[in-house]
Amino acid sequence: MGFLEAGIPMEWQDTKEYHDILEYVLKHGSDQFLEVFRRVKDRKNDVLKWGDEVEFHIGKVESDDSVKISCKARELIEKLEAEDRALVQEGKKIFSTWHPEYGAWMVEATPAHPYGNSAADLRKVEPNLRQRRRRIMKALNDDEYIIGLVAWPRMGCDDFLVESAPPGGPVSESLFLPDSLINPHPRFGTLTRNIRKRRGKKVDIAVPLFIDENTDIDKLPSYSVTSRCNKSMTTRKEIYMDSMGFGMGCCCLQVTFQARDLKESRHLYDQLAVLCPIFLALTAGTPVFKGLLADTDVRWSTISQSVDCRTPVEVGCVDKNITLPGAEMPQRGTKKIRKSRYDSIDSYISTSPLLKPEYNDNETEIHEPTLKKLLDNGVDETLARHIAHLFIRDPLVIFSDRVHVKDDATTEHFENIQSTNWQTMRWKPPPLESDMGWRVEFRPMEMQLTDFENAAYTVFVVLLTRVILFFDLNLYIPISKVDENMKTAHKMDAVLKEKFYFRENLVPLEAQCGPMDESEGGESADNADDEYELMTIEEILLGKGDAFPGLVPLIWAYLDIIDCYEETRLLVEKYVDFISDRAKGDILTPARWIRNFISSHPDYKKDSIVSKKIEHDLVKRCIDISNGELHEPSLLGDNRVCPLNENKELDRLETKNQPELCRASSANLADGPDINPKDMKRLRGASFQEDVGMSAQHAYKCAVVRSLIEKYKSEPQRKHVLKETLGFANTPAFLASK
Repeated sequence: MGFLEAGIPMEWQDTKEYHDILEYVLKHGSDQFLEVFRRVKDRKNDVLKWGDEVEFHIGKVESDDSVKISCKARELIEKLEAEDRALVQEGKKIFSTWHPEYGAWMVEATPAHPYGNSAADLRKVEPNLRQRRRRIMKALNDDEYIIGLVAWPRMGCDDFLVESAPPGGPVSESLFLPDSLINPHPRFGTLTRNIRKRRGKKVDIAVPLFIDENTDIDKLPSYSVTSRCNKSMTTRKEIYMDSMGFGMGCCCLQVTFQARDLKESRHLYDQLAVLCPIFLALTAGTPVFKGLLADTDVRWSTISQSVDCRTPVEVGCVDKNITLPGAEMPQRGTKKIRKSRYDSIDSYISTSPLLKPEYNDNETEIHEPTLKKLLDNGVDETLARHIAHLFIRDPLVIFSDRVHVKDDATTEHFENIQSTNWQTMRWKPPPLESDMGWRVEFRPMEMQLTDFENAAYTVFVVLLTRVILFFDLNLYIPISKVDENMKTAHKMDAVLKEKFYFRENLVPLEAQCGPMDESEGGESADNADDEYELMTIEEILLGKGDAFPGLVPLIWAYLDIIDCYEETRLLVEKYVDFISDRAKGDILTPARWIRNFISSHPDYKKDSIVSKKIEHDLVKRCIDISNGELHEPSLLGDNRVCPLNENKELDRLETKNQPELCRASSANLADGPDINPKDMKRLRGASFQEDVGMSAQHAYKCAVVRSLIEKYKSEPQRKHVLKETLGFANTPAFLASK
């Protein structure tokens, strides 16, 4: 959930004193950024470190066999942390850390230590995820469980909470959710209350309702609400929600990477931003909100609406803000802001010559005092505008005892603003007095039911960062088209039925080696609108025509080039083939699988309503799948999840006759598999040119790399068998480990 400071939180007030404090935090937040920038802008040669974050709902099976969420996250985390302290005292290593999330029924789990820059680290992800799940499950009672559904199906309906409480309260004023389900950490309740008070009313979330053949709009509940422009309206054809908990109560999968330096972090931020809508659609898992089937498949817009703190002037409804009853001053905001503070990024930030000005074609709102300060202090205009855009948002959580702090000793005011700009990508400067480098966070993906799926997507994205950097890929399209792709990603079955804007020429090593062939013409088009076209996700991953090899063939070529060890290669192929099968429709997204489960359930009346009985059976099925007690081929293909076992851990084994076999392993699961020295190949991210140089005597290297790409481009959908792979080891080596 980002920056978690503690103290005495201040309640939002439209008074001169409080507005002055807001301006003070904004001013000193930019000063703190400048302090970091001055200290570490020239930091170089950090190694690749990376890690994932996963979130779970905590649930319970009640005596009447109903399933409910349980607000025991604080108790659970305290128990897990006590176990960790005991392990450390015994001289044992811990492998996971535990963090509070917005919901009192949610827990976030991360690796205790980042993964590193060797290929062997790719094999540690799934065992670590399984270890986290096992630790949590052991800490819960027998009738309790964790589950990786994105949204709890009937949250806000009837009695959905173990710790039963009436809806509403002074913090959220919700018609559906009690304040007691907000995590007791002061940040979360303060965020909820201050978003409501800043905008002058509750949040109003409207998700399109899926209209089935028996859906009777007139029989569904209707609510008279005040729209964002303060107009009365009645909602029926949308799923209406009114609290931050409906959005921030969703579970997601995020991955963070440390870059070599400032330049590389900015380049990765841009290139991965283009991929965010693609991975949102690939991981889609949210077809149900508040007991109703939605006409969308993902969580993003729901969260965006749930934290939208814009005032009527900022929304663009009126030209002048009003003074609310009981306030001393008009509401904040003097100009229109196009988006909620939870949305897709608004601009690219790289210094690469590949970034044309016309790619940043959105009108980006700017906090002018911050922009001027940054420019006056030597920050380049592209980055200065990015930071100044973040600073158009007011800080939402200010602790009264932490207003006046030393800007050369802390970055908490900067992080206050940065951490509440929840965008598809987050660019993260190093903390003061830390060995961390410049980082980027990939944020769009939806939580998956199994550790296998979450590991697959994590590893896939890690490899894409290496491919982007090693092959010097150019994925730029106008940022406005990325916004359109985000809207497309929300649609039902977008992964199969929709097309996304993507760059039509994906030429690996174009700058170093020229075009792939004589007919390509290596130069970019003069007009940015001529550089992209609409493609399916299958085409984006697996290729389209001669000029576009697809991302997956580049991964195969990259693994050949680094001479990836056999055991790691086999596991990576499982992950990549699984995701490719999702893109082709051979395996369902969680959203489609959930829809199919509901539509085929005997209790479903084709009326868009998800009943208690359906919820119960769905949750129970998901638990069994997550824990490996039940295999669901339509969701996982032939990738079987090994059951968690109290006395022995289970690992994967590849055999000739049985593609997936669970077996007992004597190794500690959290340590990952035993590492063969051959598996310590570096996950190289440096560009081809920097690694090998480009002289006449190295000309063959372009031909070798290109031939590997051509090989996999011609057979992108086959199942890759290592013994049939013409590895890079068969060519003269020029990327020996350093």
